[in-house]
Amino acid sequence: MTHRVQPLHEKVGYKSVIDMGREASVPFPHNLCDYPTKILPQVMGEFVERLSAPGEVVLDPFAGGGTVAVECALRQRRSVNIDRTYAVE
Repeated sequence: MTHRVQPLHEKVGYKSVIDMGREASVPFPHNLCDYPTKILPQVMGEFVERLSAPGEVVLDPFAGGGTVAVECALRQRRSVNIDRTYAVE
């Protein structure tokens, strides 16, 4: 069975991820870390939701500020998060 991934703009009503970023705020706890290259939590949340199922493990080899870890926890996924300075699960 082939699973069709619905385009982001069809689901959330945005034409692009850039449009999503214009209106998106960065909620707690994502605003705790001052990491220089953060991704919007809303964008990563969509990726986690679409590309994994609850209970699965998501690997983030560039964990940085921990956005993937938070979004996985909010969506009942486990995550393995690695950064050049830290390695946490």
